[in-house]
Amino acid sequence: MAVDPSFDRDHGKIDILTDLSSSPGRIIFRDNGLGMTQDDLESFQSTIGKSGTRAAAGDAPDVIGQFGIGFLSGFVVARRVEVTTRHWQESDSAQACRWENDGSKNYTITRCEKAEVGTEVVVELRSVDDRGLLHDDAVKGVIRDYADMLRIRIFVNDPGHHGQPANTMNMPWEREGVSDEEMRLDCMIYLEKSMPDSVLEIIRVQETGDVKVSGLLYITRTRVLGADAPRSIRVFQRRMFLCEGAKELLPPWATFVNGILNTPDLSPNAARDNFTRNENWRRLRDKLGDVIVAHFERLREQNPERLSEILAYHDLAIKAACHYYDPFFTKFGHLLEWRVNSASASVGRAERRAGRRVLSNDGEIMAYGWATLPDIISALPAVTNESGSPAPRKLGCFTTSSSANQYFEMANAAQTTVDASYPFEDELIKKYAEQHRDAVALVYVDREDDPAVFKELDADVDRSVAQLARAMSTLIRAGGSGRLRVEARRFEPPTLHAVLKDTDAGRGVRKARDILNDPNATPDLRTMAEEMLKMRMNSDIRMTINAASPLIRDLATLNYDDEDVVDLMVGVYNDAILYNQELMPPRNAKLFHEQFQRLMARGIGFVRQRDELVSERERLAKERERHKPAKSRPRDHLVAFLMTPYTEEFKPAIAGLRKLMEDEFGCELLIAADRQYQNRILENVRDHILDADVFVADVTGANPNVMHELGAARYGRPGCPVMLVNRRENREDAPALPTDLAGHIVASYPAEADSVAIADALRDAFRNHVTFSDELKNHSRQEFVSARKLESILGESIKLSADAFYTLSREFPTAGAWQSVQSDQVAALLGAEFQDLAPVILKRVQEATAHDRAV
Repeated sequence: MAVDPSFDRDHGKIDILTDLSSSPGRIIFRDNGLGMTQDDLESFQSTIGKSGTRAAAGDAPDVIGQFGIGFLSGFVVARRVEVTTRHWQESDSAQACRWENDGSKNYTITRCEKAEVGTEVVVELRSVDDRGLLHDDAVKGVIRDYADMLRIRIFVNDPGHHGQPANTMNMPWEREGVSDEEMRLDCMIYLEKSMPDSVLEIIRVQETGDVKVSGLLYITRTRVLGADAPRSIRVFQRRMFLCEGAKELLPPWATFVNGILNTPDLSPNAARDNFTRNENWRRLRDKLGDVIVAHFERLREQNPERLSEILAYHDLAIKAACHYYDPFFTKFGHLLEWRVNSASASVGRAERRAGRRVLSNDGEIMAYGWATLPDIISALPAVTNESGSPAPRKLGCFTTSSSANQYFEMANAAQTTVDASYPFEDELIKKYAEQHRDAVALVYVDREDDPAVFKELDADVDRSVAQLARAMSTLIRAGGSGRLRVEARRFEPPTLHAVLKDTDAGRGVRKARDILNDPNATPDLRTMAEEMLKMRMNSDIRMTINAASPLIRDLATLNYDDEDVVDLMVGVYNDAILYNQELMPPRNAKLFHEQFQRLMARGIGFVRQRDELVSERERLAKERERHKPAKSRPRDHLVAFLMTPYTEEFKPAIAGLRKLMEDEFGCELLIAADRQYQNRILENVRDHILDADVFVADVTGANPNVMHELGAARYGRPGCPVMLVNRRENREDAPALPTDLAGHIVASYPAEADSVAIADALRDAFRNHVTFSDELKNHSRQEFVSARKLESILGESIKLSADAFYTLSREFPTAGAWQSVQSDQVAALLGAEFQDLAPVILKRVQEATAHDRAV
């Protein structure tokens, strides 16, 4: 079959025209290709199984047909087909040929007129039921599905070619002169429009070597777990659609990858709806697997954050693939990322990927990081053997599911630890360690007593904790019919009171759960796994208590016969279970329920006791408030309470002490008779004591009332300064003091002296008493303005009654009060007789006290 060497493919076109004007309708296909001769129509068009395409394969390797039966598919919907064609070597338009057939064995070929080189096929529909096939959208949809890659322009009902072709022709991944980002976005848009699932990551395929394939693979956003799950893999052979859902074209581990691929290397079957599984197919499948792994390798070097996102999204699928397919694990195992404790130095690079979060037992959020095993191992401390040669580095790991809380908290205080507790991870980390046995040795911190983590007890210091462990083993009944085995060790941090260790039974349970989570597991395996889980409740539980924990050490000192102490032991066990999250069978749930019931009952008792204590406290507060001194106003000055007999012989001493305290120290001096706080004498004295800042006691003759008041002051106000004074008949006489006051410093004043002499006699003693004088010099307090001082200020020109002076002093007791008072306030206190003098009195007092302390 001759091929026109001058044919320009870029100018090739196919027109598809639909005609609904006739019943039931027809569709016309028209091209400007090579056309056919009458011999071609006889040899190929009319003979089943003979292919002109195959005959011309040597001259046109990109053509599609192969078996010579494709044209017959038209008669599925056609009652009649007419082919009009003019060969490119025919110069006479009248030498065109028309081939006609109505679906029978008979056909006709006649000469006809055709102005242009090419072929026109007219298909008349068999039934009106098929008219829906002729709608524009239906026709264009078929073109996009089957011929989108063909590099011949295809127009639908657009004979003038004013619009765009219905097919893409040049695919986004084939375009030149665009940036990588533009190509990525174009490919993303094309896939989202063309494929039924969403795209997570694009992998461009362009292989031109021994295996020829181009197109796009993409990591899907659909999480596919089962190997038999439907896939979105679209295959084109020589740019013409071949089949859909061809998951065998990719390696069996690539369940998370779909794509659109074009290749000349596949051999279609006769129906052209699939391909032959031959050596070319195997080579193509392996090559595509290498392309996927190579893309991950590039991401690791160029965009590690993106790689981490993909690994996190398809974590289970990728690790399942590594578990079931050793060749894939060999290529990909070094790229897997693992949860590692946040305090580990190996997390550095993996901080790019935010870990899910777990709670530490003190309530703080503790994040973990992600890292590859090569990164983790390279950051471990170097190890040497006895000869000094490098030895495998020790990598801590745990495989107990839901135990990240306790083991990561321990690891942050001790060493690098990897969480390998999720499905498939136990086997994968073991497989990696076996493949790299010269570089790493695994230490299972949840199974082994690693001396780097669990340190032996000190026989003397930790004896009580060892006894506590034995007691807990005896007294605590674990969930199920198994028993709790408790041992004591020292480990970090001390805030972690106890941890649960893994056992053979626990590892069996995890394998059973992995089987139940595996969609590829057989029914028999699932039944065995379910039975294993039922048997789990009868296995022993191993717990290690922490001798470094203050709580455990305190618990070890208590009486084990006390039911409350046993409840605390159970609480330690329950806390370990909660932190482990794994061991929660019905029996353990019942233990929690019972203990919480007891705790709630005690809590109710504690609440009642608290309420009773609150009520008692409120009653005592009211009682104190009732006995509080009844002050008429707040005061800013110092008050001294004088404890003295009231007989006539002591009046000079009282007057002298007033002169000294009030006129020289600015401190108001009160005796019990000056101010009545309470109706009863005893309560009135008590309130004076409560209100005073300092005390002065005249212990002359050890008057019983004075001694009683002095004792009350020293007991009730132990921090207040006390000044003892005593009257002496002779200067040489020592004061006669009770035994309790013997040795105390006493200021003496002479007998038969007036108030002025008494003040002079006591002045130095008061000033030399450091504690007493410091309080009197308290600059945060204002000076007291006594009635006697007011009388002195106003002098002889203004004569007021003694009651008036006392009233003014009581209402305005300090220099600061006089500086802020108004004359009408003073007038209101003086009454009608003296109110006119208020402005004069106020002015004189303000001038006289302007320089007093705290003004």
